[in-house]
Amino acid sequence: MNGSASSGTTWLIVADGEHARAVTPSVSQGQFRTVFRFDSVTAHKASRDLGTERLGRVHESASTTRHSITPRLDPHTAAKHDFMREVAKQVAVHVDEFDRLVLVAPDHALHDLLEALGELSIAKIAGTLAKDLTKTADHDLMSHLSEWWHLPAAAA
Repeated sequence: MNGSASSGTTWLIVADGEHARAVTPSVSQGQFRTVFRFDSVTAHKASRDLGTERLGRVHESASTTRHSITPRLDPHTAAKHDFMREVAKQVAVHVDEFDRLVLVAPDHALHDLLEALGELSIAKIAGTLAKDLTKTADHDLMSHLSEWWHLPAAAA
């Protein structure tokens, strides 16, 4: 996965299930700058605040036995899926502002984001990196991406 800031605009979406930002390389400094950022409104909420923690109950028709209903998704997991869909919507809104797109997120978030992206955004994907860099400052990103991100010769 090679990125080049010299031809066209490249955006990196740095995300996890609760935080996301779009960054773009700054050729003159060999660093990145944030274009936009947003956080999930459910990022710091407890499960009880997102939905029921207790499993529902079902009565057996042939006896008085009760069984719990297994939820499809834990409320936090569901909120993270929803957040990645919102990230994909934001990418779609800004799709004309970049020529190449690089996705940087942990495996689970990367999978959700790839599933949620539209055709126009997917067509611009230049690479993916399964790594959580959401807490990494813009000026420190290059050191984490240097294995595969190559600066143009003038900036190196």
